[in-house]
Amino acid sequence: MLPVVNYELVIPLSHSPQFRKFPMITLTVSDMACAACAETITATVIALDPAAQVQADPQTKVVKVKTTVSAEAVVAAIANSGYSPQVV
Repeated sequence: MLPVVNYELVIPLSHSPQFRKFPMITLTVSDMACAACAETITATVIALDPAAQVQADPQTKVVKVKTTVSAEAVVAAIANSGYSPQVV
């Protein structure tokens, strides 16, 4: 007799209809100077919300975040990492 296998469909939060309702947070981070800075900022936001979508561009100094967390929390987390984010 074959064992019974139960499958569970797991949809990442970033693909759920509820997540799409959250606005994109756009920040300027004037002291984001290089790719390592962008990686640090990205890791900081992901630590705050593992389902967040983050785009950090050190050339334009723009960070775009889609998350379920408030803009204030994102700004505070990035500031605690040593950067100076400003909401656009």
